[in-house]
Amino acid sequence: MHLFIGLAFAGASIEQGLVVQDSSTGVEFQGHFLFDQQITTDPNTGTTGMAIQRLRPDLRVSLGQIPVRARLQTEFAGDPKLLDGYVEIGPKNAYLRVGRGLLPTGRAELTAVPKLYFQGFSPASNASRVGREVGVMGALSSPRGRLQGGVFGNGFDPDLGLRAVGRAAFDIGEPVPYDETSALGGDAKAGLSIGTSAQWLTVGRVATVALELAAQAGRARIQSEAFVTNDDTWGAYGQGTLTLIPDLLDAGIRVDHTRGVEGDANLVEALVSTYAAGPHLRVQVGGQLDPDDLKNAPRLKLNGQLWF
Repeated sequence: MHLFIGLAFAGASIEQGLVVQDSSTGVEFQGHFLFDQQITTDPNTGTTGMAIQRLRPDLRVSLGQIPVRARLQTEFAGDPKLLDGYVEIGPKNAYLRVGRGLLPTGRAELTAVPKLYFQGFSPASNASRVGREVGVMGALSSPRGRLQGGVFGNGFDPDLGLRAVGRAAFDIGEPVPYDETSALGGDAKAGLSIGTSAQWLTVGRVATVALELAAQAGRARIQSEAFVTNDDTWGAYGQGTLTLIPDLLDAGIRVDHTRGVEGDANLVEALVSTYAAGPHLRVQVGGQLDPDDLKNAPRLKLNGQLWF
């Protein structure tokens, strides 16, 4: 089935999405889609809520013989908005990225959302991460590590300031994938990843330094990140998962502590997850509680994810 400019339908699967390519030039279009839904119940108030957390079409383009790639991802859960819109120039292990995308502020931030174990970022991650901004970033990578850095701004408005960000990470033993379900198969090879990142925001002269660690072996995986700023804010989280039935069932827990201008905040979350085709089709049940408010029952959650 040939399309315009020599493109042809190349296949579709839950792993690779929808692929259209030109075999003579190597030009390839790859389409993905992510759907996340969450049902929450608060037994303390007797309320139940249901929300679509993510509804994201994601288009990626590779020019094949020319080392240029582009990505366009939008969010339709809630108010429609552009998430990613950028061009990468250079080979995948040494490139320059121009446009709107994620800032390299930590391991969780750089993990593809469907491969995060918990459906949302931890409070500590949210307190230190920036999300997506327009900017220029350079990246170098090898099987043993990554080095990333760039300058970003909200449309480069001088009133909002510019943000410089840099991150370095390296692996010892087996490289630890940017995939929080990497031990789901039950036979993950032992490895340790250590990383650090730093940010500098020109408005307010706010500096942030973060450390990160991830390790896996067999059926188990752990991950932790911590940050501190020069305006007396700091936080950390630690999480772990354990495979109960390879490729089918696992359990995870995350503990978080954050100190900000409004004082200390703590959160404990736990989930049991079942899978079909890994994180492409996943159902989770669990809950979360504030350990400083144990008189209240945990808030219960039911999560569903479809990703292709």
